[in-house]
This record gives sequence, structure tokens and C-alpha cells, in this order.
Amino acid sequence: MSFHTGAGARFAIGKESAWGTPVADTMLINFSSESMAPEVTKTEEESLIAALATAGLDLQALKASGDVSFILKPENAGYIMKAALGGTDVVAAVTGQQQHTLSPVAAAGSLPSYTIRIDRKQVVKQYSGCKVDSLKLEAKAGDYVRATLTLKGKDESVVASIATSVPPSLKAYKFVGATVVAGGTTLEVTGITFDYANQLEDGPQTSSTGVYLSEPLHGKRKITVTLELPYGTNAEAIQTTNLLTEALLSSVVLHFESPAIIATTYKYRMDITLNNVAVTECKTNVGDTGVLMTSLSGEATEVGSTAPISVVVYDATVAQY
Repeated sequence: MSFHTGAGARFAIGKESAWGTPVADTMLINFSSESMAPEVTKTEEESLIAALATAGLDLQALKASGDVSFILKPENAGYIMKAALGGTDVVAAVTGQQQHTLSPVAAAGSLPSYTIRIDRKQVVKQYSGCKVDSLKLEAKAGDYVRATLTLKGKDESVVASIATSVPPSLKAYKFVGATVVAGGTTLEVTGITFDYANQLEDGPQTSSTGVYLSEPLHGKRKITVTLELPYGTNAEAIQTTNLLTEALLSSVVLHFESPAIIATTYKYRMDITLNNVAVTECKTNVGDTGVLMTSLSGEATEVGSTAPISVVVYDATVAQY
């Protein structure tokens, strides 16, 4: 019997027109790990007749879920942000670039769904009806911007192949060139963690869904950011002004970019703006003789008609995501 290694495995994604109706993939993700798998509910028929062990298990429910981790590339940045936020993508041409302004789906709206295909070399597994439960972006000094998607899907099946053959090739987003502006003040940070959670709730299993669950529904979005920065005047000001009071940071703007060029001198880049950020932690402690560091956390809130988040992606893609 031959065995397989992870080298050469592929992870591909395609956008569905209707939830749970599989489609061919259109994009390869340069993934580093994945944990997609079916989740089954099996129960034993109750009986008081004596037995040595479980009498047998019947399949009652079936769904799929898992994570995929990867380094963010310009080819998939807009696609991934659209999948996570789910709202309208407004595209505008700006001096040889395409500017995609993405917003979260409305409370009464529906997140887009996707078909995932994973070539694990023995077979190609397909997961239909996948929605983004959460997205995490992490950027630390000396490293790339790393992304983790947590997905909820309908089912698992086996398909013949992955349709997409060309992997993303542009230089990845990285910490170099990243900036953070909090309440109009530029912060010098050593680490950024952005979390966007749709807080998906499994759809109910009904008399018409068989062993499957119905389409998962999003709840209130939870949008947080955690920053690591050297302790100083800016950290102390935020602790005094925003942590110990109800005063909000008007915005926290995270800027990420790739060294790759769209046109002339314009880089592939992305600006994530969190509005009306409530500071929930601003902690500085002495632990050794090294540089004193502050851990700062905040959560975007909905105030009036101002959305808690907006994302602008600059790339060369003319069509909406």
C-alpha cells in the first residue's frame, strides 16, 4: 500500500449561486493546513433487552466544518474578505487600480456560500454550503500576514478533480509596510491580530432536510483587534482616556500591503477600518529586563448609522467579488 504526504495537496474554492448546491472551484488557496471534516450524529435505539455492548448506531444528522490556514496573497485577499463580510462590493477604478469597498451583510441578509475542494491525493473531497464563521488575520514583526478561516458547511462528498490549476503567485502580504492608526494617532506596533466573527448558528434540521441541517444563520458580528506595542505615551493615553472611561476610539485603521505592484508605484494593499472602538484591555506589566510592552484590545461597535467596519481592497480585479 502506498502512503501520502501533505506536500502537493491542494485547497480550492468556488462561490455558490445557491446554498448547498456544489460548484466547480475557481481559485486555489496557498494553504498551510486544514481541518475540514464531516460531523455526524449517531444514536442508539433504546432497549432494555440485555446486551454486551451498544446494539447499533443509526445516522441521525450530518454536517461539515473545519479551518483552513494560509498566508494572505493579493489574488485571494478581496475574495476572502468578501466571503467573511458578505455585504456589497462597490468597485471603482482609481488611477490604474481597482478599489473594492466591502461592507458587512445586513442583519436580515444572508452570507454567501462556497464549495470547498481538497485534494488529499488519495481522493478529492468536496464540502458544499460552506459559510465563513470567523476570519482571523495575524501580522507580527518579521513575518507575513497569516489568515485562518473557520467554516461551517452542509456535507462532504468525493469528486473527480480540482478544476483550477494555477496557484496564486504574487508576493504575499507581510508585516513590513503595515500601519495602525487609532483615534487619529499612528501607533508603532509589533503585532496585530484582527478577528471577525459572524457567530454562525446551525440551521434547524427539519422534516424536509433529511439527515442534513438547513442553511446556517449569522448572528451579531463580533469584531475585535489586539495590538502589541512598546509601552509609552500613546499606550498610557489610551488607557487613561479610553479604557478607564466610556470614551470610544473613533476608529482603528489597519493597513496591510504586498510588495507586488498593481501599476506604476501602487502596491496591492488593504485598509480595514474599525469604527467606534471600545477599548477592553490596555495592559502593561514588568516581566523581565527587556522592553516594556503593552497589550491593547478593542471591539468595534455599532453607533447610529455608522457601520462597525469597512474594508477597502486595492487590486487589479475589475469584477465584483
